[in-house]
Amino acid sequence: MKDKKKDKILILSASFGAGHKQVANALKEAVNSKLPNVEPLIIDIMEWLHPYVYPISHYFYNRLIKMVPQVYSYLYKRTRERNVFSEKLNTLFTMGTYSMLDIIEKVQPIVVVSTYPFAAGIMSN
Repeated sequence: MKDKKKDKILILSASFGAGHKQVANALKEAVNSKLPNVEPLIIDIMEWLHPYVYPISHYFYNRLIKMVPQVYSYLYKRTRERNVFSEKLNTLFTMGTYSMLDIIEKVQPIVVVSTYPFAAGIMSN
């Protein structure tokens, strides 16, 4: 009897902040323990969509958080409501819409879960 290919759950996350990745790993563990016929796959969406910019942006993100967390807090709060800054940031992140379609076509998941807000935004597009 042939082995049936496992259905896949695509978990979109990012390593900008530990929380997104921790939730993704917890979801993966839960799927592994509760759904043995399903394969969870975590993708760092920022690394996938922007492979050349990712190392630089990740470095500056970590430096910003450590050195001037109040600046990060200010910028984060600025994205909570629609304004010029949040629109520009959204445009930057939604540039990955077609790449997201490539990921979905390649993985062919039965469901997509996002632990990272920008990935959820791209999915909604």
